[in-house]
Amino acid sequence: MASDRHVQTYRRLLEHDNVSYLGAVPYEDLPGYLQALDILLLPRIPSKASTSSNPLKLFEYLAVGKPIVVDGVPITSDVNRLVYTTNEKVTIQDAFRNAMVEVRNPSKSKVRDRQAYALTRTWDQRVNRALRSVLPTYTFSVGANQLQRGN
Repeated sequence: MASDRHVQTYRRLLEHDNVSYLGAVPYEDLPGYLQALDILLLPRIPSKASTSSNPLKLFEYLAVGKPIVVDGVPITSDVNRLVYTTNEKVTIQDAFRNAMVEVRNPSKSKVRDRQAYALTRTWDQRVNRALRSVLPTYTFSVGANQLQRGN
């Protein structure tokens, strides 16, 4: 259940002329939308489910390379340097302000770092890590859709 603080925060965001809530967007249209945005938002209401989740949307956002504001999702230290997160001391407004600093002063190295990190979390990489834990001498090639004996 959303806290009053979260509800008020999101309502205030939607009061701005340059903030829109579009609802569901067809998956094939997402890349165009993501490229058109200045800041990508990954909001979750803090709960047991969000605490134990590993949202795949985060890796899609990282692949775009743009500033990302994350609210209500636990972020590991290796990802924390790549996103703007909220916590007890940092509100979502603070996180957006910090992301806007990057929008006004783009960082090619941050874009590259985000995209490089995303490349280590592709489905191929995930499948290979899982298979290596069970079959250490094999790799899985999704494109070829086959297991291959490694060196």
